[in-house]
Amino acid sequence: MHDYDHVFVFDKYHVAEIKKRGVDASYLPLATDEDVYRPIDLSDEERDEYGFDICFVGMPNDNRVEALNRLNGFNVGVFGDFWERYLLKMPVRYFRGKANGRRVIKIYRGSKIALNIHHPQSVHGLNTRAFDIPSCGAFQIMDYKEGVEELFDTDQEIVCYHGLEELNDLVRFYLSHPEIRSRIAEKGRQRVGQEHTWHHRIAKVMSFIYELR
Repeated sequence: MHDYDHVFVFDKYHVAEIKKRGVDASYLPLATDEDVYRPIDLSDEERDEYGFDICFVGMPNDNRVEALNRLNGFNVGVFGDFWERYLLKMPVRYFRGKANGRRVIKIYRGSKIALNIHHPQSVHGLNTRAFDIPSCGAFQIMDYKEGVEELFDTDQEIVCYHGLEELNDLVRFYLSHPEIRSRIAEKGRQRVGQEHTWHHRIAKVMSFIYELR
């Protein structure tokens, strides 16, 4: 890192750790590509295939498996690489196969709730999924990260849970209130389009570089 004039980091926690090592760093959240992650219409067959109560798209780790194991009684679809290694740790067979490209968007669009569980490396920072899901016009429930309020209006643009008991309560509530889900999903989509695309992030980087001249 010492070879660079400046390092941008998606997590404020890691900014502080990098600065301790004598490297100039600043916080820059991740974002989405709105040309890829956008609302699309699904056929009736696709709505049947991807019509889950809850979906999760990503790789496995222990905290994700623990959260998913609490979702008994719901129609859950889990997609991604390497889940075969965790199947014995999951009492319910949620794993539906791999997903990439346009299939990911169909999963988000077809599911009532898109669940976002961060990798432990995200201490405070949000992953790209936090922006990709609302950019598709999908409803997101994610594990709370300190500082998320700087990027989203929680309960108005996205919904956060603070523990696994709360997650179950939120899932039950929002599954029974589709009109609220739709309103939050649309507000989240608008917020991402206005502030959280890669165009916004590159503009900030270029502005930073210009100020250094």
